[in-house]
Amino acid sequence: MITLELMKPNPSDAPTQAPAPTDSGVGAVMGWRLPGERLTPTGWAVLAAVFVLPVLGLGLLLDALVQWVFGWCLGVWCWF
Repeated sequence: MITLELMKPNPSDAPTQAPAPTDSGVGAVMGWRLPGERLTPTGWAVLAAVFVLPVLGLGLLLDALVQWVFGWCLGVWCWF
C-alpha cells in the first residue's frame, strides 16, 4: 500500500517577500531582472510567413494577370 505524507513547509525556507513586477512586465526571479515581452526571431518568421508572403504572392499574381491581359509589365523585374 502506498501512503502519502504531507510535508509542512519550513518557514525559514520560504522567501520573505516576492519581488513585484513593474508596469512594463519586467520582474525579477532569484535576483535576476527579466526583460519585458518581445517578439522572438521565430515570431518574426511566422509573422512574415502568414502576412507578408501571401501579400507578395497576390501582387505577383495580379501583375502576371495584367501583363497577360494588357501586355503591360508592372513588376520590379521589368526595370532590369
